Amino acid sequence: MWNNYQNTPAAAVFNDFGLKDESLLFKALPDRNSLAREIRFYMSYYQSNRLLASTKWLGELLVTITNQQNSAINGSFSLGEDSSNDIQMNSADSSQWQMNLRFTEQSDISEQLEYNPSTNFNKVFFEKPSEATDTLNLARALFDLREYRKCSNLLKPLANHKNQSALFLHYYSLFQVSEMTKEEEILQTGDKISCSSVQNKELALIEADLQSLYQKDLLNGINLYLYGVILREKNKKDEAKQVLIQALNKQPLLWSAWLELGSMIKQTEREVFAQIKEHWMNNFYFANFYLEIQQDSDCINLNGTLLRYFPNSVYILNQIAHASYASQEYDAALDWFSKLISVDPFRFENMDLYSNILYIKENFGELAHLAYKVFHNDKYRPESCCVIGNYYSLRGDHHKAVIYFKRAVKLDNKFLSAWTLMGHEYLEMKNTNAAIESYRTAVDIDPKDFRAWYGLGQTYEINQMYNYAAHYYANAALSKPQDSRMWIAMGGCYEKMDRKEEAIKCHEKGERYKDKEGIAMHKLAKLYIQMGEYDKAATCFKENLRRKDNEETESSETTEALMYLAKYCKSQGLLKEAIDYARRLHDYSGTEREEASALIREINNQQQFQHTASNANVAGGGGQNLVGLGGHSHGHAHGGHGLGFGGGHAGHGHQ
Repeated sequence: MWNNYQNTPAAAVFNDFGLKDESLLFKALPDRNSLAREIRFYMSYYQSNRLLASTKWLGELLVTITNQQNSAINGSFSLGEDSSNDIQMNSADSSQWQMNLRFTEQSDISEQLEYNPSTNFNKVFFEKPSEATDTLNLARALFDLREYRKCSNLLKPLANHKNQSALFLHYYSLFQVSEMTKEEEILQTGDKISCSSVQNKELALIEADLQSLYQKDLLNGINLYLYGVILREKNKKDEAKQVLIQALNKQPLLWSAWLELGSMIKQTEREVFAQIKEHWMNNFYFANFYLEIQQDSDCINLNGTLLRYFPNSVYILNQIAHASYASQEYDAALDWFSKLISVDPFRFENMDLYSNILYIKENFGELAHLAYKVFHNDKYRPESCCVIGNYYSLRGDHHKAVIYFKRAVKLDNKFLSAWTLMGHEYLEMKNTNAAIESYRTAVDIDPKDFRAWYGLGQTYEINQMYNYAAHYYANAALSKPQDSRMWIAMGGCYEKMDRKEEAIKCHEKGERYKDKEGIAMHKLAKLYIQMGEYDKAATCFKENLRRKDNEETESSETTEALMYLAKYCKSQGLLKEAIDYARRLHDYSGTEREEASALIREINNQQQFQHTASNANVAGGGGQNLVGLGGHSHGHAHGGHGLGFGGGHAGHGHQ
């Protein structure tokens, strides 16, 4: 597996994963057999309760353990068809197997005990045939057929704390009814995202009933999760967090509960993790949290360690690719996405991010191929529409790109990426009003989306409303404080408002957060010149020039830095350094070259004058200046070298 990454930008990072040990993990994982039994147990349980997102997530982890191809990486695995430890036992071995494994009914899902990685998980999920089970199975079929009201009504007699699955499916069906009603009203009213204005009549009923059982401590993990979702919908976020923490403590593998909780945790609220019981799933919680709060390197490192235990996990590969994209390591992100697609060729999730990278890299061929694939796979997915929209945008067909981004938000009116990309397209089309509307919708969906805040800042900056632009750039910087682009953009607005001190602070932060393009350092130098701090300006220009020399890149900033440094060194009496900087300007065309030649002639004339004056002093000073004569003889040679240097480049310029 490691060999797939040789000679790629991801190689250094990936090879480092091979050196990492369990010290990076927050909690050690159990052995593979016990791990597989636990995942299989909860996967079956969540599937029976139609928690399909959690079922899918656990299933993708499970196959990485049981897949025979991965056994060569992590050792043999004993849960196979012919294994004596397999859950699918033949009758001859069933008696011994039942002594080792405990059958657990669907109503007997107890709270998670204290975690110990050395303790084997020995439960197997099954449902005992009964009249209640028959009713549940019919209700599940109705739920799958989207007959939610009928499903809820069928389970009403069974919906009590003694049958937690019936209780959950009864209220979960009602919740789905409320969601369908909301969508219908939004379509009828034409509002794009004003979901809060649509009242869900069923939510109040569900909240009241679940609250009564919650106060009596009669809810299991899945019902606590549902109650937490209802509280979040009612905008009772603090209560929702506490309920979801309890859900995770009872059922740590309920991934949907973590996603709900993680979306509400702020960067400063790490104390939440102290309330969650220890379990091997904590590693996934932290890795996902790192991505949310932009600690991209920590996310990559922790997921890289987990990849050793779950080889070729599409979820983990996706997390690493996403974190690489967020940290602007685009070449490495391309490698991870390529690996992800090779493992899961019909994947939709995060393909819009992959298309963003191809757009940034202007890789037209790969983007066209990706657009073709997703179109033929399923063109009515919001991710597919975003990929196709990016394809048309790269072609310069912004009107057609907008059509596909609009289609994406019709399919999912909370699909954040589509709203932001649509704003970008409107900005390209100079339709600032439509761009502002798109960006505002995006920040209404997710106030932490730095791209939408940044887009708003750009739009107002184009309209020369710099005060508003700085405000939105500040929100972008708060959403992603370690991204230099946000601080540099904010500093630019302060410059235009002639607020130099604030601009300097912003650009200093931009430089601190690894400004890869060197924009912040150059802007700092120019600001220092305006404020009369010439020494600081020279320091900034030298640092920026050194960086560009190392990267072997040139731009107008290079010539500007060389010209300033040449004049600065001349004013400081550093004539040799001044000539060296001016000499480099002869490699460029334009007025800078002529100005550099004039500067060199001026320095040579100054040196020649000093040389003549020193000779006159020596002639008049007699024997007292014999030592000075030697010193000025050295100066004469230096001056001659300067004259020859100037003459040589004058000839070069003439040619």
